[in-house]
Amino acid sequence: MKQNELERLSGDELWALRVKIDEALATKLATEKNVLERRLRQLNGEIEPERRSQASERRPYPAVLSEISQSRRSLADLGWARQAATLAESADQVWK
Repeated sequence: MKQNELERLSGDELWALRVKIDEALATKLATEKNVLERRLRQLNGEIEPERRSQASERRPYPAVLSEISQSRRSLADLGWARQAATLAESADQVWK
């Protein structure tokens, strides 16, 4: 409600609105309190945490080779590395 709408309401209407707001807030607070108390009991080990159903489990994905394992190969194993080294040696010889 806007300010001008509230100003037009009578005292009884304002009181009824306050009662509705109190009831709504009490319901929300009770729900939130129950959720927090359940979490606290789970943390204290009093109850088992809720388990996900099998349908919601993530499906297995194939293993992915990381870049680190690929970089462990020696530079001599790579054709481009040999060519680069040869070019670098040739350039060094030219500039000497």
